[in-house]
Amino acid sequence: MSGPSFRPDGVLVDPDDPNRVIVTDEEHLAVRRSPTIRKMLASARLRRCVGFIDGSDNRAAALERAMLNPELRALVDEVLLATGKARRRPDGSVEFTG
Repeated sequence: MSGPSFRPDGVLVDPDDPNRVIVTDEEHLAVRRSPTIRKMLASARLRRCVGFIDGSDNRAAALERAMLNPELRALVDEVLLATGKARRRPDGSVEFTG
């Protein structure tokens, strides 16, 4: 097993599974410090949804299904914004920037 590597787009990935992105300490801290994300996670329903995804044998498929939930989509947008992976457009929508 080798250490983490970077994709051509600069994203840190697990060398054993290039589809698995590694969250940096800085990104993790940004998410933990976000008052918006902390407020959103006060929702028991949203925490159950995240727990379902995390406990799934196929997390990618579970996440894809769960993204139909507007509450989870909003959480994902906030995580992307907090980690600098997205920006908010003037119309309020969120654009993934990598």
